Amino acid sequence: MPTKRDKVWQAEVSYKHHGTFKKWRKSGFKTKKEALIAESEFKLNIQKYLQKKYTLYEWFETWAEIYKKPSVSIRTYQKYINILVNIKKYFGDVRLIR
Repeated sequence: MPTKRDKVWQAEVSYKHHGTFKKWRKSGFKTKKEALIAESEFKLNIQKYLQKKYTLYEWFETWAEIYKKPSVSIRTYQKYINILVNIKKYFGDVRLIR
């Protein structure tokens, strides 16, 4: 449930991963509705992540798309794409252990 911190809203979600409880927090939302939307999106994404056995390539591709693309320059993001090519070349379809 979103909480108010000074003049901004904070989204927070608790979840269990590998038997331990973890928290995801993000603040800086201007409205409560924005914080609720962020919580909902995180809940959808974490369920997909926890249920699927990703390959290293799939995981890195998803991570770069969600967390890096919006916040880095085009050139930096291109470097992440180059890393993806090398991951595919050297690791192929290696699955991550859960």
